[in-house]
Amino acid sequence: MKLTGFKEISGRIILKSGLHIGAGDTEMKIGGTDNPVIKHPHTQEPYIPGSSLKGKVRSLLEMRSGLMVKTDGKPLSLKDLKKLGGKEKEEGEKILKLFGASAADEDESSGLGPTRVSFADCPLDNDWKQEALEKHWSFVEVKSENSIDRIRGTAQNPRFTERVPADAVFGFSIT
Repeated sequence: MKLTGFKEISGRIILKSGLHIGAGDTEMKIGGTDNPVIKHPHTQEPYIPGSSLKGKVRSLLEMRSGLMVKTDGKPLSLKDLKKLGGKEKEEGEKILKLFGASAADEDESSGLGPTRVSFADCPLDNDWKQEALEKHWSFVEVKSENSIDRIRGTAQNPRFTERVPADAVFGFSIT
């Protein structure tokens, strides 16, 4: 196998609704947000991790191929691939060639070679960010959620989730 070149797909992700990608806050603050969004450690601006985008694209491809049913919803592995035949095996090989297989699963006789796709982290689009700063828009919003006791008609278990608002724009790059 010989590397013959790189290709890049880049563009913009425009949110049609609020987006929450959890950060897993280690510190609970009284009256604070239960679920903050992930933010860049230096700029404190929200971003979409490349790994989140990669996982979503991979799961959609596995769902479309019908292989998600064969793996009981888990990511396709080399062990799963060995149990397949025909068109299913072809589809599985394409997915594993693109996204790679687990190192614990890796088998030199698989012939799949190295992972062929790389998803970069997706920062806020510079033009959108500049407009947001000029118009004093916040990069995040807090949405309150709770469940309703249907008999008493009262709210229970309130929680606050941070999310990036609709219409925010992120840049992306896939190599």
